[in-house]
Amino acid sequence: VSDTPMEGVASEVQCGALIVDPQSRKAVRNVKDGVLTFYVVAGAVEVFINEHKFKASRGGFFCVPANNRYSVENMSTKVPCKL
Repeated sequence: VSDTPMEGVASEVQCGALIVDPQSRKAVRNVKDGVLTFYVVAGAVEVFINEHKFKASRGGFFCVPANNRYSVENMSTKVPCKL
């Protein structure tokens, strides 16, 4: 067993808390190293990863792999989205 990271594979998984206000969008960010993970606690968002987009709502989970651009937009006009 080796503890040397495999080439081309992200070495860490990152998570945190994010609140997106109604009708707001998180600015585009480039994920350099690691993988970002998101769990939708409340609300619904439209997710943009590079040229792909999809929707995620309460209970949804998604990841942004290393070396990708992403953005998250709250689809609600009234309720903040909590990730």
